[in-house]
Amino acid sequence: MHIAPYIAQHGFRRWYERELIRGHSHLLMLLLCAIGVMGAIEAFGQLHGPSRLLMVLGVMVAAALGAWAMRRYMYHLGRAEGLANQADCPHCGTYARWQLAEDANEQGSGLTMKVCCRHCQGRWTILW
Repeated sequence: MHIAPYIAQHGFRRWYERELIRGHSHLLMLLLCAIGVMGAIEAFGQLHGPSRLLMVLGVMVAAALGAWAMRRYMYHLGRAEGLANQADCPHCGTYARWQLAEDANEQGSGLTMKVCCRHCQGRWTILW
């Protein structure tokens, strides 16, 4: 689900929490891949013949999966923090108490959401 419809339905705080959970689940996958790579490297010296080839293949798969997990971790955290840094109402300073004023639309070079503060009804634009 895209950001704007999800926030409209569930709210910013729930979306932010969900993005952090997604990001940290990828971090956990990266940690498991790193443990797998280290274990395979340690076991490599004790293997002979085709088992070594299979171990090298396993290390390559774990390394590729770890690189993908790191990339996804950084993506989810960057996206969550980018929106969180803009969640302060510029009029009253209230944090993360806003709702969508309109659907997200494409304007210029980036995507924007027009939001309205629930506390003071101030309006501003959030880039994502």
